[in-house]
Amino acid sequence: MGGAMIVLPSFKWMAATDNYIPLSGEWLYRAQQWTGAVKLPGSMQAQGFGNEVTADTEWWDGPLKGVWKTSPVYEKYRQPGNVKNYEFLQPRKHYLGAAWYEKECRIPTAWKHKRILLTLERVHWQSTVHINGKEAGTQMYLSAPHEYDITELVTTGSNHISIRVDNSRLVDVGDMPHCISEQTQGTWNGIVGAIALKATDKVWIDDVQVYPDKLHITIGNITGGAVRGKVSAQGIEKEVLLEGRETRLQLDISSDGLPRWDEHHPHLHHITVQLKAGRHRDTRKVRYGIRDFSRAGTQFTVNGKPVHLRGNVDTAIFPLHGYPEMGPDWWKKLMRIHKEWGMNCIRFHSWCPPEAAFIAADEAGIYLQPECGDWSSVQTQEQFEFYKKESEAILRRYGNHPSFVTLSLGNEKSVKKEYLEYFLREWKNDNRRLYNGKTGGKPLLEGCDFYVGGGTRNGVRARYYLGWPPTPGPSYFYQFPPATTRDYTAGIQQGDRPFIAHEIAQRCAYPDVLQLPGKFTGSLQPTYLDIARDQLQELGMLEQVPDFVQASGKWQIEMYKEEIEANLRTPGIGGFHLLGLQDFPGQGTAPVGFLDFFYDAKPYVKPEMLRRCCDHTVVLARMDKRTWTNGERLDARLELYNFSGGVLQSSGIHCTVRSANGDVVHRETLAGKTFPEGAGQAAGRLSIDLKNFDAPAKYNLSVAVNDVVNDWDFWVYPAAVPAVPTAHLLIVKTLTDEALHALNEGKTVLLLPERETLKGKLVQCFGTFYWTAFDFHGGETSACGLLTDPQHPVFRHFPTDFHGNWQWWELLTQASPFILDEFAAKHPWPKSYRPLIQMVPSWKANRKMAVLAEAKVGKGRLMICSMDISTDLEKRKVAAQFRYSLLRYLLSEDFNPAEAISMEMVKGIFA
Repeated sequence: MGGAMIVLPSFKWMAATDNYIPLSGEWLYRAQQWTGAVKLPGSMQAQGFGNEVTADTEWWDGPLKGVWKTSPVYEKYRQPGNVKNYEFLQPRKHYLGAAWYEKECRIPTAWKHKRILLTLERVHWQSTVHINGKEAGTQMYLSAPHEYDITELVTTGSNHISIRVDNSRLVDVGDMPHCISEQTQGTWNGIVGAIALKATDKVWIDDVQVYPDKLHITIGNITGGAVRGKVSAQGIEKEVLLEGRETRLQLDISSDGLPRWDEHHPHLHHITVQLKAGRHRDTRKVRYGIRDFSRAGTQFTVNGKPVHLRGNVDTAIFPLHGYPEMGPDWWKKLMRIHKEWGMNCIRFHSWCPPEAAFIAADEAGIYLQPECGDWSSVQTQEQFEFYKKESEAILRRYGNHPSFVTLSLGNEKSVKKEYLEYFLREWKNDNRRLYNGKTGGKPLLEGCDFYVGGGTRNGVRARYYLGWPPTPGPSYFYQFPPATTRDYTAGIQQGDRPFIAHEIAQRCAYPDVLQLPGKFTGSLQPTYLDIARDQLQELGMLEQVPDFVQASGKWQIEMYKEEIEANLRTPGIGGFHLLGLQDFPGQGTAPVGFLDFFYDAKPYVKPEMLRRCCDHTVVLARMDKRTWTNGERLDARLELYNFSGGVLQSSGIHCTVRSANGDVVHRETLAGKTFPEGAGQAAGRLSIDLKNFDAPAKYNLSVAVNDVVNDWDFWVYPAAVPAVPTAHLLIVKTLTDEALHALNEGKTVLLLPERETLKGKLVQCFGTFYWTAFDFHGGETSACGLLTDPQHPVFRHFPTDFHGNWQWWELLTQASPFILDEFAAKHPWPKSYRPLIQMVPSWKANRKMAVLAEAKVGKGRLMICSMDISTDLEKRKVAAQFRYSLLRYLLSEDFNPAEAISMEMVKGIFA
């Protein structure tokens, strides 16, 4: 399978020429009751036209519903003049329907005997064109330019152009497709790319598709008769008889000796195609790359070498106005960002980017998967006809780009079997890439070149969470103690084609509600951040936002790292699609990225941090657990993931263990090796006796192969924990009369409430949110991680970071936070109160929550701990150590809570 690319002009940045007249600028506009002037390229909503947003606005998939519509928490955000939602970026104006854009243009006299084409790039999404009152036709593409032959409708001199654009739900492409719904790109109405008139002779080169050994050329002819001509390229000439409107031909070319294109060496070349047909002339200059993208067993290959796709899911996020950037500079920057963060692939979820994206990816060496704009169940003839034309347009317009390596119909759900069979059969007439049906959807036909899913075809999970809606039970993060051994080999080794893990990770960090809003200078607004900011202010936590961002973000990094490495540890797997490198502003908002909506890095992460676990070459260590005792040996099986484009020769494998303060406590060098390309290559085995390691303590294992370095945190605890006498403490599970009396008498009480007795019935709180925070009680977790002060004396015998980390698994996977304050709380704790272990809240509810809190109550001192520090402590060494540290603190002079609360506040944490 070979490939090439053509750079057809993306007219937006081109000036007028003898054969090209841009129509950008002011246009007259009318829709419903609105008339005025707008600038095109652009959209009407971005320029202030449309309906006011109300609580009952009919969005793409209907009015907002759920708790936003019914809960008193959001009542004030449903009021006229203050409507603010948390589902997606809210446009200042909203409009679904038809709008007319009109303009006068002049056709030069020199064009009198020319073919004249009107080009409309990136229309949303149906256009109907009238020229001088006569209809030129109707087109409906989401992905490719609308082009109208208006030769017979124009005259030299002044002409009137009227373009009707309809962004209504004309075909069922789904409730939330990223091509045209509020769930990211928005329902803008307009034309945002090149708008231009183009002149050619009446015999012209209509299309060129470049293969390694042939040019597939289409010649157009509107002379009304047969014309003889010659087509030439690379010094090879072919005579042709051009009968009818369209003639297709092939011209042999040679690619011998030309460097091949791939991610490491994105070589591009040029060729010129010329047409002479009587007095008619045309020339097409082509920039192209030669590459073979294929498959060998379960692996993708590029030019015969194995490749593993480290893909990011692009969900059409353009936070100023919704519509995509159309010029090359923005897209070149985006491709550089993906490279900087270790990615070699972008999957465009339910949309196809403009040509500037393909141009930029060709130059950067990024593999692309566009999709045909679908996130529906494709079951009707109307849908079939639309996607047939849409996919044909995508293949014709972008098919020559070497970066365009895979194509999918759309996202998830299903497509009728006979429809997909047709698509695959037709698409494969162009053998320069591989094809799939629904990304993460069904059916999985034999005709699919590769599969994408959360599980393999034989039912083996291929990501840490699978299922919907999210709950704690199915998550590997909660089912199994932390380790670095998981892979998906059992699902891959029985396969017969490449498999890509679908939308892995999806771990949230708390959004920066203080700094991020200032970036939104366009027509879309992050009203969910306004809501969160109000709630935080009301509950006394607004000043904690920077800490929430840092704490949740550091924990997010760890969870991403583990899930990515599990994929890299799997020999033969085709790759992954990460969701995502950047935040997602739809579907209830999902701050899952290391980058914000503007592709700026968040303050807690740098690209080199991610490249340690996500790059073309990565060191991996398989450890059976993250928490050890000083009576054990740490065992780590080292591996190398090498897709660097060549063999890696190492003189030694350098292993270093450092303490939390950076001191080297162990160092050794294993024998060097030669590593061919591929995953799962053994690099050596590390076995370290932990008996002389300080415990309890946190350590970090770092492994370097040449300049490729990766590292992992682990913890060492004492094999035996001393008993702590508790005669001077009262330990209770509920506020018994005995506990109340003890507090009134000035004694110390340790309250260990059971989960089912707490208000809110919140789920566990070990990880960060998967995808988004679900209302008030749902989801995989109840928090974005923890926030604490590692220097507090309660942690004197239990080392911790200020954020969540793997050693908390024993304590938090079965713990629910208790609520100290929330909307309309009857007995809220003081606004200034800060618990010892605070849980970073959901950005939708913003409760003040804790799993460890201290206070003065009456004359006594109270400690509340909702983590289980009582059961099965012989096996739960981490929990035993935390209990030891907590009890030592309670019996020390350090235990002197600063904040006094009432007994009613304590009772308020219970259901």
